[in-house]
Amino acid sequence: FDCDFCQYPLYSHQPNVDPETGFKLVFTGGAIKSLDDFDELAVVTGCFGSAKVCIDHLKNVARLSARYGFRGKLMYMGVELRQRDEIEDLMNVIHEEGLSGLRLVFTIEFFENRSQFMRGPKGTFDLDDAINYLQELSECDLASLEYSYIPGFDNLAAFYDGAKRLRSIALPHLC
Repeated sequence: FDCDFCQYPLYSHQPNVDPETGFKLVFTGGAIKSLDDFDELAVVTGCFGSAKVCIDHLKNVARLSARYGFRGKLMYMGVELRQRDEIEDLMNVIHEEGLSGLRLVFTIEFFENRSQFMRGPKGTFDLDDAINYLQELSECDLASLEYSYIPGFDNLAAFYDGAKRLRSIALPHLC
């Protein structure tokens, strides 16, 4: 799948790295022996294609990382998880594996004219929709709920208005 933020499929020939392969790459060379000392593992992507594939991937990351001694937070940065039941399903696995929680960064990027500039699922929601998603997700037992924003896309008034509307729901994660 292509990145839903990018305007062009620059790396569409490169599939997502599955968790098993990813952990093999991490431990190749022997510099890292375990994940005991890690506080957070991040999965940052918009390339899963569906919430189900994303959830399955994150569950596998949680299970495998626990086998390597990880007990910190799993961080997901993306937009494919928008419903409370999806998060609760993932949270069950995170808690079963002994991880300390989920840090969710919902990728908004900018507030105005999203359908004009964003493609795929990211272009299908506006700021009001994002606020509704975040309000629903804020009811989950998350370690942290944030939204990503890239300064410079919106004019200052739109930035101020969007940030003001989001401030009681989620923390800003400026890129």
